[in-house]
Amino acid sequence: MPKGGNVEIRAENVTVGSEDGLPVKEGRYVKISVKDHGISIPKENLKKIFDPYFTTKQMDSQKGKGLGLAVCYFIIKKHDGYIDVESEIGKGSVFSVYIPSAGKEM
Repeated sequence: MPKGGNVEIRAENVTVGSEDGLPVKEGRYVKISVKDHGISIPKENLKKIFDPYFTTKQMDSQKGKGLGLAVCYFIIKKHDGYIDVESEIGKGSVFSVYIPSAGKEM
């Protein structure tokens, strides 16, 4: 968020069923949502943001090369989870991460 702003983080226990349409096994998950109120992600970029070599940054930039979301995607996938994003121009973005629950009561 170039101009600053708020980030909301939420965690909840959820049960995923076939009716949810998520590409994960049915079962219990921890859903972690990260919501910002920034400039959002343009619709044409949404399908590419998890690609390892996709970036909107100029090549001479010293601010990174855009691998962060690709790394997140592969770590979450390796743990049988799923990450999704919703974004609306001018309203921000919400990243939702689903990680299988350990099934133990704490």
